[in-house]
Amino acid sequence: MTAPVSRPKTALIADDHLLVRSGVRLLLQSLGFEVQGEAGDGQQLIDLHARHRPGFLIVDVTMPVKSGLQAIAEIRRVDTDVRALIVSNLDTADAINLAFTSGADAYLVKDFALPELEQAIAATQRGDKYLSPRLTGVMLAGLGSGQPATPMLTPRQIEILRLIALGSTNKEAARALGISPKTVDFHRQDIMRRLDVHDVAGLTRHAIRLGLLANDPLA
Repeated sequence: MTAPVSRPKTALIADDHLLVRSGVRLLLQSLGFEVQGEAGDGQQLIDLHARHRPGFLIVDVTMPVKSGLQAIAEIRRVDTDVRALIVSNLDTADAINLAFTSGADAYLVKDFALPELEQAIAATQRGDKYLSPRLTGVMLAGLGSGQPATPMLTPRQIEILRLIALGSTNKEAARALGISPKTVDFHRQDIMRRLDVHDVAGLTRHAIRLGLLANDPLA
């Protein structure tokens, strides 16, 4: 078995709330981390990562411009060794599944304390995944309910789902993503098939539940 890559104790924090970022910064610094920067949206996180190449990312799910999950998926394409820890108020099995599918290494509830952050960091340093113990019951309930988990969406489909939920047409989404309207329509139909949702209202509800919209009151 290949030993996990040792990452430096450097980190970026991404959350659209300044107070949350400040609190996480203090916790990380108490663990001996150098916080190299803070981002208020997913695109800022991507740009900061390119500049600093930190060992760890502490990321909220719901942010403007690009969600935390979109940012992690994009960063993973160029840096497979960075450790990505999600910190969110979203506590549904769908949101947790999608976070790990997008490349997260850990998922914590936002009111975590220092010992839990330390445990999550240690687990990811070993190459393990970490899920907040308070969320274990959520995942077990989902397994026992007989309801299928959210089908896997590709990073591109996550982007398209978010744009659709924000009201973009196929042409507008295509222009934003630099792809053709036909490609957007293909993904749109595949997303509806995978989620078993057949209208924009349903896709919007799903996007909110997964934490892809910045105005989600739960995030």
